[in-house]
This record gives sequence, structure tokens and C-alpha cells, in this order.
Amino acid sequence: MQRHQTVEHKLMIRKIAIRAFFAISILFILYLWVFGIFSNINNFWRNFRGASKSLSSDLLSPIPPYINKIPAFTNKESIEISGSSENGTKVELYLNGTKVSDTISDKDGSFNFGQVKIQPSRNTFYAVAYDDAGNKSIESVDQIISFDNEKPKIEILEPEAGKTYSSKVRTLKVLGKTEGGSKVTVNGQIAVMQEDGSFSAQIYPVEGGNKITLDVTDPAGNSNKAERFFSFNEE
Repeated sequence: MQRHQTVEHKLMIRKIAIRAFFAISILFILYLWVFGIFSNINNFWRNFRGASKSLSSDLLSPIPPYINKIPAFTNKESIEISGSSENGTKVELYLNGTKVSDTISDKDGSFNFGQVKIQPSRNTFYAVAYDDAGNKSIESVDQIISFDNEKPKIEILEPEAGKTYSSKVRTLKVLGKTEGGSKVTVNGQIAVMQEDGSFSAQIYPVEGGNKITLDVTDPAGNSNKAERFFSFNEE
């Protein structure tokens, strides 16, 4: 009888141990499952916040590029175009509304398209920038340059060719007209220019035959020369 009770007691202890083992195993599995859920939720929230922050930043357009100042006129067939933008942005260059080149700005934000071929007459340049997210800036301020490779025309109004002038005072006014904005010299003396291209200069002729030489340089750098012969008699 006592032996039978001892066997039953051992079996009961064994059952309790097995049940305890399974209970602990289930609790451990539940712990891992719950911990995994919270960990995934935490990771999701961090990724969501990071994505939201990144999305917010990516919605911002880069500042518009700045094109360095170029001359208003040139007689060259190409012009160097450079400027600055946000570093690492893609900068596109447009000429008269058509894209002609693109480049990536340096670490300091500078960019250079090198020599860009221009068109006859008026050329309008502007640039736009794109960041890594594809956001586009507004257009830069226009830079305008006009191409002109023709020599400026010179019209001498006074003195008239071959005419003899007489005066008690040995002075004579030279009058003429050329391209507006040009630089004119008369026998090396800078003439007074008007906006419409008319000019004047005072000279001091000698007795007898005289020659005046006019040198004209227009805003694009083209130059031309003209000469006029006349006579002078002092009264």
C-alpha cells in the first residue's frame, strides 16, 4: 500500500514538472512575441518619423542659381557662363528658352558651363537648379548679351571734305554720328558722345591743309576708322 502511494506521488510530481515546463515555455514564447511586436512598432515609428522628416525636407525647392554678370555686347561667337548655386545641385542652362547645357555645382556651389555658343543679335540666358529629390528651383535672373561683329558706321558732318574754312580764331568743331554707346576719338582726343550716337570735338587746325582721323569702337569691341581732309585760313 505504501509502495503504491509512493509511485503515485512520483507520477504527480512528474506531471507538475511537465506542466510547469510547458507553462514556462509558453510564457517565454509569449514574451518573445510581445517584445518583437513592440520592437517592430518602435522601428516602424522611427522609420515613419525619419521618412516624414525626409519627405518634408525633399519638398523644399533649391534656391535659384546665380549667373555671373556678362557683358551686354560682344563680337565673339561664344561667351563663358559661370555662377553659383546650392552645392551638389544639377544646374541647367537655357538660351532664348532652349536648354543648351547642364552641369553639377561644386562643393562650394560654383558651376561653370565653359564657352557657350551664342546666336546672332540678342541672347537671353537663365538657369534652373534641381536637387537630389528632383525639386526644381525658380528661374535665375536673366543675363542678356547681344552679338555684333560688324564695324560701326561713321558719318562726318563737319568739316566737309575739301572745304576751306576761315576764322579769326584757330579752332574748328568736328561733328558726326555713329553707333550709340561707342567711344570716339578725333586726332586722339576723346569726343563728347550723345545717347543717339552723335558726337562732337574741338580741334585746332593749322594754316593750310589739315587732316583729322576718327577712331570709333562700338560696345561690342568692333572698331573702325575714318579720315577727312580740309583747309584752314586764319583771317
